[in-house]
Amino acid sequence: MNKIIIIGGGLTGLSCAFKLIQMEIEPSNITIYEARQEIGSPTRSPGIAKKSKNIDILIDKIKLQPLTLLDLNNNIFSFRREWLEKSLSIYLTKLGCKINLKTTVTESLIEKLEKNKIIINCAVFKKKSSGFPGDFTNFI
Repeated sequence: MNKIIIIGGGLTGLSCAFKLIQMEIEPSNITIYEARQEIGSPTRSPGIAKKSKNIDILIDKIKLQPLTLLDLNNNIFSFRREWLEKSLSIYLTKLGCKINLKTTVTESLIEKLEKNKIIINCAVFKKKSSGFPGDFTNFI
């Protein structure tokens, strides 16, 4: 089985890993690399979603963090983004996914990794930041 490398530990990368597991990819074959020291979005933003098949799957599979509002009678799922990301990361690691923080994926790192690998870039052209204004470095 190919090893899958996901670049970016934000909501996109975590959701990608979640979807791969739904497609019956073995969780131990999935590794998420995040350049920053924490999983998720550096901005603290609220989220609201309409009830959908994907939301139902999330609610069924992961244990949501406290204070998440589920108003399913009105088809509303309200959450803090970082709580959803935390819930997803806990769920994924319990299944066997690996998450490497403070690890920038470079071409030399890719060469060192296993030969049979699939790389999914969920960081795209985002900037990474230490959290200080103006302190940005491009992802590779």
